Amino acid sequence: MVCLPSGCESGKTVRTLRSWEAGATRMVPLPVVAAHETVVRPVVLGTATHPVGSTSDGLAAFYQRGREFVPLPLRRPLQVPKDGPPGSDSFEELLDSLGISRPVSGGIEFEIDGERFFETVRESIAAARHSIDWHVFIFTNDELSVELAGLLAERADELEVRLLLDRLGSMAMNLLTPDLPLSCGSRRPASIQSYLERESRVRVRKQSNPWFLADHRKIYLFDREVAFLGGVNVAQSYAGDHRDLMVKLTGPVVEVLADGFERDWRRAGLFGDLRGIPAAFRRSGEPANGEGVSIRILDTSPWIQEIERAQIAAIRASQRRIVVFTPYFSSLVLTREVEDALRRGVDVSVVLPDQSDVALVDGMSWELGARLHRAGARVFVHENPNGILHMKAAVYDDWVCLGSANMDTLSLRVNRERNIAFRDPATVDRFLREVVEPVLGEARELDSEAVEEMRWRLFRRTVRIIGRQL
Repeated sequence: MVCLPSGCESGKTVRTLRSWEAGATRMVPLPVVAAHETVVRPVVLGTATHPVGSTSDGLAAFYQRGREFVPLPLRRPLQVPKDGPPGSDSFEELLDSLGISRPVSGGIEFEIDGERFFETVRESIAAARHSIDWHVFIFTNDELSVELAGLLAERADELEVRLLLDRLGSMAMNLLTPDLPLSCGSRRPASIQSYLERESRVRVRKQSNPWFLADHRKIYLFDREVAFLGGVNVAQSYAGDHRDLMVKLTGPVVEVLADGFERDWRRAGLFGDLRGIPAAFRRSGEPANGEGVSIRILDTSPWIQEIERAQIAAIRASQRRIVVFTPYFSSLVLTREVEDALRRGVDVSVVLPDQSDVALVDGMSWELGARLHRAGARVFVHENPNGILHMKAAVYDDWVCLGSANMDTLSLRVNRERNIAFRDPATVDRFLREVVEPVLGEARELDSEAVEEMRWRLFRRTVRIIGRQL
């Protein structure tokens, strides 16, 4: 039985799916698989193969999670120039003084249609000449994933193809995805890594996930010349159901991302954390050069919180507007900062999904959404019957920050994330026209009664889910 790019009707054969391989791990009880993937491999084996990184990440995770509930040290005075709103030269100087990575130049294009994005990915796979490097949180085992795996396996005979995956993210999606046959009749592969590597030259490494830390980044690199960055994972739901955002990057900024991939690839190898310790504290950013937009690459990792620090500075410096799109909203720190901005008279809009794909987070998201609404913010609900609003983006006056990071403690303090930020007036205007206005047009603004109704509905839903588990 063979899987074709478009079902079983036509197209070139890309891979052979063996039923015995597809069903191999299905014979193991799911609790055993879950325990092995969440405890044995990341904690026990991860600590043995990456002793320094696992220990360091574990200490950082406990420290960073605790900081969320100790607000006083976080609210240390920050000198923000009164005439330096986000987007101004003064604000960029402020970011430099805070130790935020310096900008590099590059071109930016926006893509909010998942189906069109994956069509672009197919074209980029076919057009690649030297290398394909993907760094993704989830690479699941559904129809789209198997198709792309086949395309990558074909190209691996001609050029270097490397995939860096998050073990927990991919494992969770594989276990949660219904075990239905593919359109060509074959069963889904239980291990996408085994499927990718079997009888092909694709190289796959998975992050060890020490202490339940996730590598949440989504970066698709082609020939070290073109990069796609944002919130889209390799899964069928992202190909049309979810409302998501990716950016296409070109120019010198891609070299910085490619260098970052090389460091992460080495770190994910056996005892790679020993070689990666010096590089972990070096930033890749160089002063802007070449043609294009000035772009900052912002990171979160257990010991680096550039995304949070830059956005706190942007909130405190904002004078006119703040617009936030996020599927998961649970940061008490940012909530307090936005409340301060509302008291200064800043116009604030928060766009949340009617419900996300992580039900336990929905109650908290709408609790904080209701809190900001009571403080004067406009709250919008994005209703998508076939998916969710999965965009992670924010506009602060004339400065935009977007990427893989949610507005929650995991993304801002603990997980490995990557965002970009830019202030070029023409690009910001284009972002408002192509992304903000269309998505806001799909959303519905809620009044006080509707906000409270949504808050309690999702709170009760969260309680029911916890109750069923207990």
